[in-house]
Amino acid sequence: LMANLGMRKSEALTREWSDVDFQEGVVRVTHKPAIGWHVKGGRRRQGRERAVPMTPQVRQGLAERWIGLGRPTSGWVFPAGRRGKGEGPRRDCIRGMKAAASRAGIGHVHPHLLRHAWASRLAMNGVDRKSLQEMGGWEDGRMLDEVYAHVTSPHLKGIMERSGIGGGATA
Repeated sequence: LMANLGMRKSEALTREWSDVDFQEGVVRVTHKPAIGWHVKGGRRRQGRERAVPMTPQVRQGLAERWIGLGRPTSGWVFPAGRRGKGEGPRRDCIRGMKAAASRAGIGHVHPHLLRHAWASRLAMNGVDRKSLQEMGGWEDGRMLDEVYAHVTSPHLKGIMERSGIGGGATA
């Protein structure tokens, strides 16, 4: 959910099965006041709830998990396990990411890095700023522009190569 839908760690780990709509193909990011969690941004940091379209991979992965759990209509998508026992994905999210990064031979990673990568990939694929802003839940585009939607040097080089500019003199 973080890498493919751009959700913050807290958003991904507080999803319940009632937030997943397979028919509409979205995951809703909603307030969870019972656990003291609110969507970030917006007035009084309450934010706006949003529906993020699922990628085919997310849809398939969630569907397999949902079916494997007996098609629940409520409960956490990623349960925390027993308190204090260190069980379950909510407790092991960061540890699991670090282990996966180590196995892959890449440097320091953290859950929020996945959100940055998601926004950058979409920006480099031509997704318009307003759509990115809506899906990522940013109140305004400033944070998106300044922090998230980075482009890589190879991407910029490819733009210039495809532009068709500069067929003649170099000066």
